[in-house]
Amino acid sequence: MAVDMTFRGSRWLAKGVTKLIIPDKLELKDDKVIITRRAWFGLKVDEDEIRLERVASVRIKRGFITGKVIIETAGGSMRDLEFSRIWKWQAKRIAKAIREAI
Repeated sequence: MAVDMTFRGSRWLAKGVTKLIIPDKLELKDDKVIITRRAWFGLKVDEDEIRLERVASVRIKRGFITGKVIIETAGGSMRDLEFSRIWKWQAKRIAKAIREAI
């Protein structure tokens, strides 16, 4: 099944000027998940990538209106990935899309 989705963090929930201008991004490709975080007005880029076959589970932490998606890895070779500062409904959509892809 071909999967190609992109989710962006909320500008309203941004922490810092860079996140307001360039929010975090989670990309769900055919066989991998890529989380891109930028800092220093886009000059510093932190990119985490994991293949879908290495995903053990997907959890959602929900607040009153915000949410966080935690992608747990299999085998312990990599730390768990977090995609935060998103709306609760966005977190549900992301978790559902990843669960369907794996």
